[in-house]
Amino acid sequence: PRNLANYNTVALNILRNVGSGITTISNTGVVNYNVFEDNQIYTCRGYGMAIAGHDNKISNNTVSQCQSHGIWVQEERNLVIGNRVLENSQVAINNSHGIVVSGTNNLVVGNHSGSPATVAGQQGYGIYVSAVNNTVALNNTRNNSINGLFIDPSVIGSTIFFQNAGYAGDVTTGTVEKWPGING
Repeated sequence: PRNLANYNTVALNILRNVGSGITTISNTGVVNYNVFEDNQIYTCRGYGMAIAGHDNKISNNTVSQCQSHGIWVQEERNLVIGNRVLENSQVAINNSHGIVVSGTNNLVVGNHSGSPATVAGQQGYGIYVSAVNNTVALNNTRNNSINGLFIDPSVIGSTIFFQNAGYAGDVTTGTVEKWPGING
């Protein structure tokens, strides 16, 4: 039978004071070929978005003040583009990493993870990549407490990173360089 959790669009939702914002766990396993766009997720006790599946599009979402990762991509061939994982008012935001990529062959482009110069950013990394064969480009990190962009040493050399910008104390790890002025 067809998995009804595939080929859906989840868009234009505002979620506040929830356990986790949007998660893609089904009784038949991971979910695939979905679109998650233009959602706003604030003050959640778990993940902002935990996407376990392949060939999903996660775009133009805003995630703030979650107790765990802002956006967590767990499988392969997902497109993560134009999301804002950021502050809300004058408080620290997500208590873990902004965007976590633990699957392979994902494209992570044009995201913002962190905050303006006067507000604390993520309590962990702005963007954390722990899997091989991903492309991470044109992202902007600011004021994250550990690193703006962290690449697990085991994936350096097999993942493409270019024109990512880190500001205001963000430190990049591995062979990645800061590119001031990109997506500023």
